[in-house]
Amino acid sequence: MIQTAAELKIEIKRDPKNRGVWCGNRKLGSVGIAIRHGILFHGFSMNVNLSLEPFLWINPCGMEGVGVTSMERETRNRVNKEDVQRLLQKYFAAIFHIQPIYISLSRLEELLKTR
Repeated sequence: MIQTAAELKIEIKRDPKNRGVWCGNRKLGSVGIAIRHGILFHGFSMNVNLSLEPFLWINPCGMEGVGVTSMERETRNRVNKEDVQRLLQKYFAAIFHIQPIYISLSRLEELLKTR
């Protein structure tokens, strides 16, 4: 997420106390992991172009005194979501030394049934 944001001239960083990536005290991206019934769920998300108003109604991630931001807010321009997705995939693959394989949802469902 940090490298993707840097491509768009957004300076973000990690916070040693809190998960995700931050612009000052505003959260731009989240990382999550959970185990339910022996199944691992994991993922990350970045706020690209979204209304930030609902985040005013809550304490984001249960934390007081922090805000939420988006790439659109930080760049002051609408950001192309597909470009962000391509950049995230590129850096994810480079960091983890993998080559993604793209399959349809129906094929994934097929594969899951055989396990």
